[in-house]
Amino acid sequence: MVPTLLTTKLYVPPPCPTLVGRPRLTVDLSKALTRRLTLVSAPAGYGKTTLVSSWLREANITFTWLSLDEGDNDPIRFLQYFLSALHTIVPTVRLDLLDMLRGMPTTPIEALLNRLINEVAEKAAPFMLVLDDFHVIHAPPVLEMLAFLLDHLPPQMHLICLCRADPPLPLARLRVHEQLVDIRAEQLRFTLDEIAVFLNRMMGLNLLADDLSAMEARTEGWIAGLQLAALSLQGRQNTHDFVAAFTGSHAYIMDYLTEEVLKLQPESVRSFLLQTSILDRLCSPLCEAIVEANQTSPVEGQAMLEALERMNLFVIPLDDERRWYRYHHLFADVLNRRLEHLFPQRLADLHRRASQWYDQNGFIAEAAHHALLAGDPDHAAQLVVQHGRSLLMSGEVVTLLNLIEAVEPQARTHPWLAVQKAWVLTLTGRLDQAEQVLDMAEQLIAAQPPTSEAKALLGCVAAARAHRANLQGETCLAADFARQSLAQLPKDDPLSQIIGSLAISILGDASWMQGDLEEARQAYLEAAAFFAVAKFRNVKLGQILYGGDDLSAAAWDNRKWHSRAEIRKNLVEISIRICLSL
Repeated sequence: MVPTLLTTKLYVPPPCPTLVGRPRLTVDLSKALTRRLTLVSAPAGYGKTTLVSSWLREANITFTWLSLDEGDNDPIRFLQYFLSALHTIVPTVRLDLLDMLRGMPTTPIEALLNRLINEVAEKAAPFMLVLDDFHVIHAPPVLEMLAFLLDHLPPQMHLICLCRADPPLPLARLRVHEQLVDIRAEQLRFTLDEIAVFLNRMMGLNLLADDLSAMEARTEGWIAGLQLAALSLQGRQNTHDFVAAFTGSHAYIMDYLTEEVLKLQPESVRSFLLQTSILDRLCSPLCEAIVEANQTSPVEGQAMLEALERMNLFVIPLDDERRWYRYHHLFADVLNRRLEHLFPQRLADLHRRASQWYDQNGFIAEAAHHALLAGDPDHAAQLVVQHGRSLLMSGEVVTLLNLIEAVEPQARTHPWLAVQKAWVLTLTGRLDQAEQVLDMAEQLIAAQPPTSEAKALLGCVAAARAHRANLQGETCLAADFARQSLAQLPKDDPLSQIIGSLAISILGDASWMQGDLEEARQAYLEAAAFFAVAKFRNVKLGQILYGGDDLSAAAWDNRKWHSRAEIRKNLVEISIRICLSL
């Protein structure tokens, strides 16, 4: 199955009930309508998300929102979410554009981006695309995609990046050409007047002028610190003494105030907060699955989440239906440290329960992550083996490689892990590393009884070697490996069908290179049958069936090229043009 996409990543954060108007910043943000990129860069807790989401609503600007996480460093997964976000406001954007990448790993992403840009350019009205938590993105392929987009954005599309550190994008060039709006922590800090509005008017604290000035000096306008201070000040008789003692670095302030906030809560609330702090996102069924209940106080996840929101305890709704929530990142960090300090013996069981829930609900990466944190690498390895095929077939090779490397010590007892890793390395161009892993896989398979599963494993190994030989122009060797693969692969397994279609295509390549176009046609037709069953498009078949004499002439005019590699490169370019025209 294709891994489930989190729709909450596309939800816009709801309005903040204690929102402080900031006209001095909205003036700067209004320039975003004439710039390609707006960068809002500051440490956590400076109100980046609240500022931008409230401005977009108040200005009545068309926009779409994407909250990023570490998993979006996989180019395929990033593009899945990026296309989904754009599709919400540009319905003509095709969500199936990724098919050509999955069907043919050598397809340049630039071709997909060109098609995407052309479709967006047809939308007349201007709009914003917000990338929240952009600091988690560090993979060069994803950054290169965004840099390419920035260089070719149609005038009606504008990007807004919210991050904790400057991203490695062409900021200097954009700044020189006046295509960048740049907002930093210095601008985001609350002024004294804004602190007064927040603490006195919004939070109802009625602090004196001297105390407000002290809070400004202590926090330096850091909004998260002010919010925590306000929670601790509520209900106190002597607010002046508290403000006078309010000192220290941001980290120490957070630790102190969170402890003060927790002490004021009932035991049931403290327990719920601590146990659910292991989660990046919360929903009622997930919370109920992991929080230990007792006979007198059963866990009612939805009621508790809504109560936390009403108490302003740093729980943030992620959708309008109030189904998914998250904690403020710093608040969750401190809660998690408290949990590790007070109840270290409960951590493994909490992560085990979370892993089980994620697995049952189709969130495979999260399930494996929590299994590892539970200290059960063998179960994590089984999850990767079980679901790695779906990730491989959907093209999420970076996500799969990260999962495999996380359970690497278990590879010696799970030959499928080695085979899947070898394919990931092959598809990402690391052919020498892939060969080493294939050798290890063969040793593991040889130690097993000669079952049908062992044959399937050997078929996948042979196909990987056929693919490598084909890429290197060793046509005859590639054909030999392809025949070995086809003799061993089962016909009723989805992954084997995809790999089998590749093996048949490689046989077609050999015939093509030798000038036997009719034999190549038959091989590609047989490959198409595999692709049809697996719901994939055979792009190479499109070359032969739709190209006609002109395509054959273009492909075989090898006076223009001097190597098989160059011929294959030209064929790929022709394939892309055909694929985009279908």
